[in-house]
Amino acid sequence: MAILIFYIIIFVAAFYIVKIATSFTKSQDDFTSLKTVTFGDESAVSPNRAASFISVIAIFAIWAAFTGSKLIPIHVPGPFIGELTFNYTAMNSSGETDDADVIISVYDVQSGVIPDKLIIELSTALNSCHRTNHTLRYWKILIGSWVYWFVSILLNRWITIQEIVNNNNINKAIILNIPKENLIPTDFLNFAFINRI
Repeated sequence: MAILIFYIIIFVAAFYIVKIATSFTKSQDDFTSLKTVTFGDESAVSPNRAASFISVIAIFAIWAAFTGSKLIPIHVPGPFIGELTFNYTAMNSSGETDDADVIISVYDVQSGVIPDKLIIELSTALNSCHRTNHTLRYWKILIGSWVYWFVSILLNRWITIQEIVNNNNINKAIILNIPKENLIPTDFLNFAFINRI
């Protein structure tokens, strides 16, 4: 609601500023002002420098508010970042129920910060698997970006499959016969290409 009010204030203020600015200019009393406007007649449109200037200022103010710039005092709150939990009870067709705690973690995508919990577990498993003792920082540098993208893609596809199964009557599935070695990426760019398949 605050965002909508912010938009309305900016554009109403811009409207009145343009109206006041144009009231000081001399009205045009030539042939163009007397024309009947027809559809597609670009000669009937006249530029309004005050409106153009105010529009640029309004767009700049919106940009500054949403990016947290220090140039203006008003700031729009950003999206939620953090963790939420709630209890969910599921029931199957025979009436049996089961409870579970659902944890929703929302991370800042732009910062590239990856949840340490997942990287810690992965680094421990990878050190054990490779019989090494690399630091958490080492594994973050080596696989951090990949883990973020992989988990995001996997979660997106899992949710998509769940929605398809829940909202449609599916009685068969077609499985493509692609050799597994063709789905193993050689590097990050190859991984990005394969995940589009």
